[in-house]
Amino acid sequence: PGGLDVAPALHPRAAILGALATPPPAAGFYTPMAQTLEAAALEPTLVGASAPRYVIVVTDGWQWCSPYDPATRYDGTDAVGRLQAAGITTWIVGFGAEVDSAALNQMAVVAGTAKAGCDSTATDPTAPNQCYFQVDNAAELVAMKAALGRADRVVADAQRWLQAAVGAGRRVSEVDFAREVERLAEA
Repeated sequence: PGGLDVAPALHPRAAILGALATPPPAAGFYTPMAQTLEAAALEPTLVGASAPRYVIVVTDGWQWCSPYDPATRYDGTDAVGRLQAAGITTWIVGFGAEVDSAALNQMAVVAGTAKAGCDSTATDPTAPNQCYFQVDNAAELVAMKAALGRADRVVADAQRWLQAAVGAGRRVSEVDFAREVERLAEA
């Protein structure tokens, strides 16, 4: 249970489409989300990468294996915690109307990628201020992925700016840093 059909790589579109072309199992339709995230945490191309490392989890949030065991509902949170501890940034994206928002909110908080001002206790998928990102179709997923890419760039550029400023002996206040992040976000 749980595995990677496509190894992490730049521009994996063709590999992902190829994996999606494989028909699903005739029965079961299991979602071993936690086990798959644990496999990702051990993936050499991700763990050994020198560049920033990211996982985007697109899921309904249900840890579902047959028979369903309610005790495993939050196993995905533990798996995301292991990714975070390994220095792998994990973005949580709910997909569809039938998401387990309680589990998704917990995963986003543990990942450190929760949206600002979110309600980590929300259990209703229609409630405002979820901690995770929500998409309901392919177009929204593509737009969200582009937004995460821009956010990643801003964070990386801000970190480089801060390291350079400190390395040059400059004292940087929180206000200075916030202004630089704002400038980078507008660029």
